[in-house]
Amino acid sequence: MLSVAEAELTQAKNDLSTALWVVKLEGPTTVAENAASVFSLLCELTEALARKAESHRAASTLHYLSLSNPQAGELDVALMGLAVAVDETGYNARTGAVDPPHEEVAEGVERARELYGQLSDVIGTYEWVALLNEALGFFTDPEVLSRQLSSAVEQLLPACRQALDAASSTDDLSP
Repeated sequence: MLSVAEAELTQAKNDLSTALWVVKLEGPTTVAENAASVFSLLCELTEALARKAESHRAASTLHYLSLSNPQAGELDVALMGLAVAVDETGYNARTGAVDPPHEEVAEGVERARELYGQLSDVIGTYEWVALLNEALGFFTDPEVLSRQLSSAVEQLLPACRQALDAASSTDDLSP
């Protein structure tokens, strides 16, 4: 079922990309720029939602494991503690800063890695990466992207209306 949704999403993105190229080739520059912004944010939002879903799936797996495996429970607690440390220290893994993370964050990552090492036979690498990235706040918040997308659409619509009005006034041949 998920693969069907992914295929439909890919098709929709391809269709939008095709439409964007038509606008870029034939439309006014302002409309093309606004449409490109909408398309870019839409792609970013779908990726953010997919990462969020992966993270939730991995967290669910970890929670289920923690019911019968105390080390999984410890990892769950360690990841929650890491997320709190990231939030409290303002650490931002996305900035690419060369400064090392706060000691509290570095210790949290090390503890989580240690616990994961003991569980790597039951938690896959894919899930581990999703859990660690979520704890580090590495993902862009889909709600923020959604608001940005709404704003971009609000800017696109007037540009389209203006272009259509300009086109209709030049097409009007009546005296």
